[in-house]
Amino acid sequence: MKKSNVPFFEEQTKAALNQLLNVEYDQSMFFLLELDQEDKSDLKTNFDEIMNFWVLPEQIEKKFRLHEIAEILTTPRNEIPLWIKLSEEEKGQTYKMSISRRFRKLRVIRERHEYSPTLPFIQ
Repeated sequence: MKKSNVPFFEEQTKAALNQLLNVEYDQSMFFLLELDQEDKSDLKTNFDEIMNFWVLPEQIEKKFRLHEIAEILTTPRNEIPLWIKLSEEEKGQTYKMSISRRFRKLRVIRERHEYSPTLPFIQ
């Protein structure tokens, strides 16, 4: 299956940087990945388990460029994290993405976020 949500994820990250953190995207930026510790929900799908136990542990606290993190966070089934909290680590250089442990189709995410312009990003 084609990962059509990769470019969508990249555009939404740029929008979230602008709207939530008042920062313009720059290609020199890095992104750190962490699992949201407040997300205590049970994993409901096999892909949630694969991502949480096999894929993500090797990616935590490493620096990635936007296109790399978009590829990592888009599953082979074209799912993305249900929500992402974006915060600034190093002014203008490094930003942290604290993600939900659950990955869902874009349709589900749109419903959950009530079609927010920065979905799946939240404050």
